[in-house]
Amino acid sequence: VTVTLLILLTSACHTIKELPQDPKAPVKDPEYALAQKLLIHCLNNDAEKFIKVLPPKKQQEFTVKQFHDTTKNIADTFGRPESFQFLTKQSLPIYNRYVWKICFRKTNRQSEEFTSEILFRVTTVMQDGKPVISGFQFF
Repeated sequence: VTVTLLILLTSACHTIKELPQDPKAPVKDPEYALAQKLLIHCLNNDAEKFIKVLPPKKQQEFTVKQFHDTTKNIADTFGRPESFQFLTKQSLPIYNRYVWKICFRKTNRQSEEFTSEILFRVTTVMQDGKPVISGFQFF
């Protein structure tokens, strides 16, 4: 599984709010909780906690420097995250996908403020009865 990563950068004093879940969204489960934890560590710009949520092989492949480089890129492009909302769970025979919408706010060079929305998807699998993250992507 190829992992594409674009991560968020936030300031220490900025609060990102979680919007209410869509009433049609599935009930939370252990895989959802793990996927949400990855997202929250990303939004809080906490590279060490983000990497610890990943399985051991991915922890070796993804460095703190890579995390910070990509958070800078996403912040430069979209601004700072304002809110996130869980949208859906896609259940498949071998794995599940969890999708959130993230709203960003940015001020351009002309001091005009605008918002952007992108989606964040986390793919999980169950291994030995425990949820494991197999991939994640902003799109």
